[in-house]
Amino acid sequence: MRALTIWPEWLWCIHHLGKRVENRRWAPPKNFIGERIALHAGAHVGGRPGKASMQSGLWDVGSMAARNGWSWMIGNELDYMSFTPSNPGFAPIDMYLLDDDQELSHSCKRLIRGAIVGTAVIEKVDGGDRPPWGVPGMAHWHLSDLLMFQDPIPARGKQRLWILDGAQEFDIRVHSERVKWERTQG
Repeated sequence: MRALTIWPEWLWCIHHLGKRVENRRWAPPKNFIGERIALHAGAHVGGRPGKASMQSGLWDVGSMAARNGWSWMIGNELDYMSFTPSNPGFAPIDMYLLDDDQELSHSCKRLIRGAIVGTAVIEKVDGGDRPPWGVPGMAHWHLSDLLMFQDPIPARGKQRLWILDGAQEFDIRVHSERVKWERTQG
């Protein structure tokens, strides 16, 4: 199985805000269309360490979320980001940005970094009309059939599509089967 590392703030949007398009400057090989890939959350918000990168990454997420029906705000200490939907099908939700063991409310979802957090199928890739969450001029990877894990699998990411090792593939299979079983239970 292959994996794709995505900046953690964007992977959080895939999981919690209904983002189903990943924007890349490159398209995957055609034989990957219809294939399931692992979704890996990168180590740094904004793609690089540091507060400036984090602020820039969060601002970009907020701007894109606003174009897709969410109002947003960032906490003064960069400890959380709040999203309020205009679509009644979604509930307000907070992105918690600190790496501590604080107990979180139901509406607050921790931002995971440096781990495989789920899998998805690459349904199609296009570069034409801008879909929701799409960026003009980019290859739009349309993701479907998401299986998001409750317990992330720690992993070091890589550039482009990368190959998982045997232990990671086994862990993903176990986590995926658990998610599928939980779906059948209601």
